[in-house]
Amino acid sequence: MENIIKNYCKKNVTYTLKYKYFRLSKDYIDSTDFIMYRVSPQINKVVLSSDGSGYFPLDYIKVGKKIFFIDGEITTKPSPKIFTLLKEKDLIDSTMVKVKQGLLDWDVIGKGKGTIMTNDRLKVNTYLVCKTNNKIVSKWRTNKSEVSAKNIEKAIKKGCKN
Repeated sequence: MENIIKNYCKKNVTYTLKYKYFRLSKDYIDSTDFIMYRVSPQINKVVLSSDGSGYFPLDYIKVGKKIFFIDGEITTKPSPKIFTLLKEKDLIDSTMVKVKQGLLDWDVIGKGKGTIMTNDRLKVNTYLVCKTNNKIVSKWRTNKSEVSAKNIEKAIKKGCKN
């Protein structure tokens, strides 16, 4: 993951200057020799549902003042390390929990005007990494998180070169 983060910071200077937080996700693909990673700016807070669960990162890697959150899971019990950091950085949106508890009136806050932010124009960097030598085989920068199957197959055919 360190190679991915170094490459991302080097090749995406505009984003690394503009954003503080990033999401790093890891996807296994059909091939047993490769892993796919995706990196993009993270502008959303962890939005807690009315039962207090949210999609919390599993961990994070700090590089200078930048934080790369490692993709996580839906849970009501994130690790203390993650919860402390998210709380410290004000990255938890508890609006829905407060509405359920009667602490906030939904009509007052305005439906659809919460703190959930999305930006579909942000670029996602996708990396295909060889498991045997941890080298980046191919990388793509797209407006979507998906890379075409054709491009992935083409990259896999290159194989793991030492």
